[in-house]
Amino acid sequence: MLADEFPAFNKSPRTLGGTPVIIHVDVKDVDSFFTRAVAAG
Repeated sequence: MLADEFPAFNKSPRTLGGTPVIIHVDVKDVDSFFTRAVAAG
């Protein structure tokens, strides 16, 4: 998913002074996915 800067939701690399990366992951069970991610570090 690519998008232009929209201040209510995201900021551009120029605004942040770096290179931001946003990864959108769509999963069926977000709680178990989050728990696994935290456990993995």
